[in-house]
Amino acid sequence: MEIPTEALNGEPRPGRTRFDSYRFAQTLLAADPDAVLLFDEVEDVFNEPTGSRHREGNSSGIKGWVNKLLESNPVPTFWVTNHLHAIDPAYRRRFDYVLHLDVPPTSVRLRVVEHHTAGLGLSRQWREDAAGHPDMAPAVVARAAKVSQLVCGGAPELAAERVMTRLMNNTLQALGAHVIKPCAQADTIAYDLELLNTDCDLLRLREGLRQVGEGRICLYGPPGTGKSAFGRHLAAALDRPLLVKRASDVLSPYVGMAEKNIAAMFEEAETEGAVLLFDEADSLLHDRQGAQRSWEVTQVNEMLTQMETFPGIFIASTNLMDNLDPASLRRFDARVRLGYLKPAQSVCMFTKLAASLGLELNDMACAAVTRMDVLTPGDFAAAARLCRLDRPGAAMELAQRLRRACEDKREPVRRAIGFAA
Repeated sequence: MEIPTEALNGEPRPGRTRFDSYRFAQTLLAADPDAVLLFDEVEDVFNEPTGSRHREGNSSGIKGWVNKLLESNPVPTFWVTNHLHAIDPAYRRRFDYVLHLDVPPTSVRLRVVEHHTAGLGLSRQWREDAAGHPDMAPAVVARAAKVSQLVCGGAPELAAERVMTRLMNNTLQALGAHVIKPCAQADTIAYDLELLNTDCDLLRLREGLRQVGEGRICLYGPPGTGKSAFGRHLAAALDRPLLVKRASDVLSPYVGMAEKNIAAMFEEAETEGAVLLFDEADSLLHDRQGAQRSWEVTQVNEMLTQMETFPGIFIASTNLMDNLDPASLRRFDARVRLGYLKPAQSVCMFTKLAASLGLELNDMACAAVTRMDVLTPGDFAAAARLCRLDRPGAAMELAQRLRRACEDKREPVRRAIGFAA
C-alpha cells in the first residue's frame, strides 16, 4: 500500500496529512503479516512544518513526534527519497536499513531499453550505445520512447533513432549529464592483433587476463596505433561490458569532486564486472613533481589508490608515456608499447582496404606503401572514412593519401640561426 501524495480533489497533501494517512495505515494493517507500506518523496514531509505546534515554536516536539512514528511501526515501511541529505540526521539514524540505489548496470539498462523501445525498430547497435550511457535512468528511456511512439509511428529505423536520441539528450542536458553521441560507422578493416606492432604477445596477454580475471595494463605509443581499440577488443573477447572513461568524465570545477568521480568510476566498473578503459591517462596520472596546486596531487593520489585496489581489468592508454608519474608505472602489471606498423603489416592492411574498395593492386602501389615507416592502423581507418566520401580511382591514389598522412606527422625542420646556418 502506498501513502498518497495528493488529495481526492487533486491537490497536494501537506506533510501532516500524509503522516496521518501513514498512522491510519499502520493501525489498519497491523494484523496483516503480508502488508507493506511505501512512503515516497519523504524529503517533502520531513522538511515541512508539521501542525500547530510548529506555529507555537515547539519544533523539538515535532521532531520527537516524528521520531516516535519512525520507531513504532508494526507494518514494515519503505521510505523513498531522491535527496537523502535533505533529511535530518536524527531521522536517518532511526531507519533499520539504508540502501543507495544507483543507476542500474549496463546489462540491466539494456533490458530496460529493449523493453521500452520494442515497437520502434531500433538497431541493436543503437540500443547498446544508449544502454552504455552511465546516466541513462529507466525513466529517461521510458518517457522518450512514449513520445517517439507518437511522433514516429511507422517511420524508418534511422528516423526513430534520431528522435529517441534528441529526446533523451534534451533530458540529459537538463539534468546536467553528458549527451549520447551517435555511434560511428564500423571500420572497413576488422581489428586484428596480428596487424599491431607491439613489444608484447597480445594473444598471450589476452588469455592471461581471461584466466586471472584481473590486471592493470598500460598501453602507450604514437596516436592511432590501436591502444583504445585493443581495450574494446579485449572486452568483446572476454565477453565483458566495456566502460570507457576520459578526463572530461572525471574532472570537475569543484575541489574534491574529481576524487569522488574517480572512486565512482572504479566502483561502477567493479559493480558491472566491466573492463575499465581510461583514455589519455596522462591527464590524471601526470608526474606530481610538476604539480603547482594541492588538488593536482590529490587527484593523482586517488587514481593510484584506486588502481592498486581495483579487483578487475583496468587499461590505461596514453600517447605521452614520459609524462606519467613514476609511482603509476609500478602499479601496472604490464606496459605494452604499440608502435608504427612494420612494412609487411602496412602492405597487408593496404591490400585489405583496396580489396574492400574494389581497387586493383599493383606492385608500384605496394612498394610505395612499404616505404612508409610511420603508418598506423588509425591512418588506414581515416583513409577508409575518406573513401566513403571521395572514392579513389586507383590503388596508387589510395597510396598517395596514406603518404600524405605520413608527411603530416613529420616534425618541421628546425633551421639553425647564425653562423651555423
